[in-house]
Amino acid sequence: MNPRTKTPPNLRNFFRLRDNYGRLNILFITIIGAIALVVIVIVSATVIRNQGYHYDKNMTYVDNVSDYASYMDFGAREEMYTALNSAMRENGVKKPPYFGGLIREGSYEQSTLAPNQYTSRFIVDIAEVQQSYEVYLVWGGIDSEAEFENFVALKCVKDDQKIYENFDCKEPTPLSSEQAAKAENYLPYTDRTEEGGATFVVRQDGDETIVLTLWTCDDQDLAKEYEKMGREWLENETMIDLDRYQIKVENVCDGAAI
Repeated sequence: MNPRTKTPPNLRNFFRLRDNYGRLNILFITIIGAIALVVIVIVSATVIRNQGYHYDKNMTYVDNVSDYASYMDFGAREEMYTALNSAMRENGVKKPPYFGGLIREGSYEQSTLAPNQYTSRFIVDIAEVQQSYEVYLVWGGIDSEAEFENFVALKCVKDDQKIYENFDCKEPTPLSSEQAAKAENYLPYTDRTEEGGATFVVRQDGDETIVLTLWTCDDQDLAKEYEKMGREWLENETMIDLDRYQIKVENVCDGAAI
């Protein structure tokens, strides 16, 4: 029999260190993996919270809405997502996508109706189905305590705004025709020149009157032009039931002051 060969002390220490290092390596990888998992969960939860995501076949999400209005109420977002999904179905899409709506760069406009209550107008493009819609939205901030109804209306984009030439758009049906007909969801509205001066202002006065204010002083030709612009805006850019209202026209000066 061969005598048992003893492992030199230095080599025993090497094997011991190697085993310890291996166990530490496994522990380190386990800890890093656990941290990464926690980070993924937190980030995913934050995205879901910010976007108001929950999977619903009747909604199509606008992926970049928080880039423009991060404080928009989730209820308003869901109404917009539902309206987009419904519009696509009306325009021949049997199974609209869950995601993929994008606010077109340069199209977003926002104004304040009251503290923490806003109106927004913008174009949403859905590349997957090659469709675009103009969105008009009345909404409150996440922390809004005001009592009002969110409102969304969709329209086909104008010909000069089309990026999908083959899309023959059918005007979407409002999800609530009664709500869409109310002037309060669109007014007040101020139209401005490129220099920033007001041309006309449309506001509601009581339950039955819409006031069209023209900033033209005594220029009668300009007054006719601005009145025509104001009436066309009411007819073409809103869904207001104009038969319900009397339109009162007034003429004032210094539109740049508005």
